[in-house]
Amino acid sequence: CIIIGALWRLRSLKRFRRLEIKTPGYYGEEDELNPELKPLVGLRQSAQKRVIFIDRDGTLHRDAVNTHRLEDLELLEGVVEGLRKLQEKGFYFIIVSNQDGIKRGLYGREEMHSFNMHLLSTLRKEGIEYIETIYYSPHKREEDHPSFKPNCGMFLKAKQAYQLVLEKTYMIGDQNSDMVAAISAGVQPVFVETGIYAPEHVRLKAHNGISIPWFSDFLSAATWICENCEQNKR
Repeated sequence: CIIIGALWRLRSLKRFRRLEIKTPGYYGEEDELNPELKPLVGLRQSAQKRVIFIDRDGTLHRDAVNTHRLEDLELLEGVVEGLRKLQEKGFYFIIVSNQDGIKRGLYGREEMHSFNMHLLSTLRKEGIEYIETIYYSPHKREEDHPSFKPNCGMFLKAKQAYQLVLEKTYMIGDQNSDMVAAISAGVQPVFVETGIYAPEHVRLKAHNGISIPWFSDFLSAATWICENCEQNKR
C-alpha cells in the first residue's frame, strides 16, 4: 500500500508539473499580508523551514458558509492554544483555502482580504506571529482547477516559493478534500472534526496507502503533530 501510495503521489505531481502555467494564479493566488501582520523573521530566513498548512473555514474559525463578514469571525476552541504549541516548536503556518464564493459572485477579493486580515489580527493579539502567508483558490469546484482542493496546486506553489520539502510538512483540515490534496502533494494529513460538514463525511482513515489521523479539535491535532515531528525528526 505504501509503494502504491508513493507511486500515485508521484504521478499526481508529474501531472501538475506538465501543466502550462498560463496565469500567475495557476497554482493558486496569494492574499498579501498587511506589513504589520507579517512574521518578524520570515519563513525564507528560517533554517529548519518547519511548516503547517492549515485550512481556514471550519478549521481555524467557525464555518458560516462562504464566510467573509467580519462579524462572523469566531475562533474555534483550542485553535489559539494549538497554534501556540506549534509555534513554540518553530513551525510557520501557511493557510490554504478554497474561496469559490468569489467566482460565484457572493463576495469579492477585497472582502476576503479584509476578513483574512481581521483573522490574522485577532490571532496576533493572542501571540500567534508565525502565519507566513495565505494562498486561496477563487475557482468553482466544478472547474476542477489545479489550485482548488482536492487538487494540490497551492501546496506546489508554496514549495516553489519557499523551497520546502513537502514530505516534512503537515496539513490540518476539516474536509476530505483537504486530506486528498495533502496526500497528493506528499504532505502528512491531519483531520479535525470541527467543520460543519464533518458529520456528512465518510471517515477517510487512509488514502492511497497513507493513514489519516482524526482529532476532535485543533489542540489535539497540534499535540499529535508535536509528538510526531519529534519521533520522525520532521
